[in-house]
Amino acid sequence: MTEEDLLDITQFGKVIKEYKGVGDINWIDGQSNECTLKCGQLLRGDIICKCLVRDLSVGDALINLKPIINITGKTDSGDAFTLTHCRIAFYSLPGPFDITILSQELAIEKNIDIKINEIKFYLINCSFNKPIYLEIDSYDVSIESLNDHRERMHYLKVTYDVAITSILTFKTSGHEKSNTEIINEVREIATNICYLLSFAEGHKISWHYYDVINKKGELISSYLKKTRKITPFNSWWTIFPDYDIDSFLSQCYNNFINHKQVYNIFEVLDQFLNSISETNFLELRGLGLVALLDHVTKLKYPKLTDLPSKLENLATHLKLDITRDEFDEFNDIRNNLAHKSRFFDLHEPTRIKDGKVVRINERTILQQYYFVLSVTQRILLGILGYEGYYFDRRYFIPNTWTSENVSGRVRMAYKK
Repeated sequence: MTEEDLLDITQFGKVIKEYKGVGDINWIDGQSNECTLKCGQLLRGDIICKCLVRDLSVGDALINLKPIINITGKTDSGDAFTLTHCRIAFYSLPGPFDITILSQELAIEKNIDIKINEIKFYLINCSFNKPIYLEIDSYDVSIESLNDHRERMHYLKVTYDVAITSILTFKTSGHEKSNTEIINEVREIATNICYLLSFAEGHKISWHYYDVINKKGELISSYLKKTRKITPFNSWWTIFPDYDIDSFLSQCYNNFINHKQVYNIFEVLDQFLNSISETNFLELRGLGLVALLDHVTKLKYPKLTDLPSKLENLATHLKLDITRDEFDEFNDIRNNLAHKSRFFDLHEPTRIKDGKVVRINERTILQQYYFVLSVTQRILLGILGYEGYYFDRRYFIPNTWTSENVSGRVRMAYKK
């Protein structure tokens, strides 16, 4: 087997970025071993490094499972690279040692010390095709789909897989901060935008890697990270992608930042995405949504115990158009999911008081899930400060939606 065969990383999946070079595996005890390697990022987000080590002393490190601090070196084109948060996945004996390493981060640095002009983040699974232009924290921000966006979306809808579909660009010229400060700020903003987009589209959107570019259009550096918490692509929109996504982002970004700690917003949105993922049973998805609002209301009203009252107080605080009757029905469904692990059957009594039926369920199982989803969406939209249209699946008839009748499929989240 040739060296090229041993270093092949395409066996693990489709590769979107790949580098070859020489470097040093730096162990926690201060020892290091020189290696020839090939590293890169797979489409699904994993960062793989295949190393070929001819120094037989590396055998002791492998057998004793020594932790790796990092792997540093230069690519064949002369760029410096660093792989961090590494762990050994596989190695072959005897030498030369063929080692497969998984990494969380891969940084590529070119020998160019010039002020940053723009940073491009490559996003996965963005379905909207409409260009978006924003200003966030004095940065000009744009989100634009790739030229073959339609073909990539066709692939996603058929396979429920992962694909890079869009580029999130930050214009950074004119800022007096250092390159490092700019990159750190922009990375945080990009992550926040991805969370908002994920909530809007109903599946996890994240950036796989970013490129740092100077005014001449030269690549200064690239940074690749292992993408976590990828959920299968599905179209459980909260906001219509090509209609209201720009107003949603511009309205909600500051509230998202302000409520990060108050409502544990990252955790809440992650749980929301898990609760609408089509990989789970409908009952588990419904239970996830009611548990989410339980969590949110406990954060806001820790001393209250009655869920409908907490939801009503929160809706009043957020000026949401949700009635007490809706919250009572939500609570009935919540109790049935929590205690019986199921939705109500059609025409089944949902509440009995003093031996008399107080309420009868008039919704199918799917309609109950849509109702719970709608209440959850409206609460989260209120927290994010959104005033506009959202996709209300209570009024959704599968396979009949078109862009022409979009206004018939949404309801205002806020009281006028």
